[in-house]
Amino acid sequence: MNITESVESIMVASVDAGLSAQNLMTAAESLGLGIVPIGGIRKNPDEVIKLLGLPKYTFPILGVGVGYPSGNSKIKPRMPKTLYRHDEKYNSENIKEDILEYDKEMASYLEDIGRIQEINWSSQTMNIYQNVYYPKVYPVLKDQGFENCK
Repeated sequence: MNITESVESIMVASVDAGLSAQNLMTAAESLGLGIVPIGGIRKNPDEVIKLLGLPKYTFPILGVGVGYPSGNSKIKPRMPKTLYRHDEKYNSENIKEDILEYDKEMASYLEDIGRIQEINWSSQTMNIYQNVYYPKVYPVLKDQGFENCK
């Protein structure tokens, strides 16, 4: 399998996993089930591989928790489409203003659910991306046969 030499294999697999998870979540919600996508599964991928008995050339990209909700959770505000939808070309014209507006919405939401330590959404998000927060991903990918050298 030459594709495992290319980072393209990871990109294709990630997109496919995301599409599959979205379909699973949509189906689950249509049946009244609650869902929680779990990207943190990549924190210890070697342990997940061992636990699930995954063969070479596989990697746990994400998990999805499915169950019956004990109640109705407050719905998280959605990011304005202007921040991620662009027609014809990338448009950065109002991004800063839209992020500040979303920060206000998220501050109210986070306060309502008791997570005031995360009150500034954009700062919190930027802090997350200051480091590689799952450093085991690359070495375990290599152990699983993904060279990613092309």
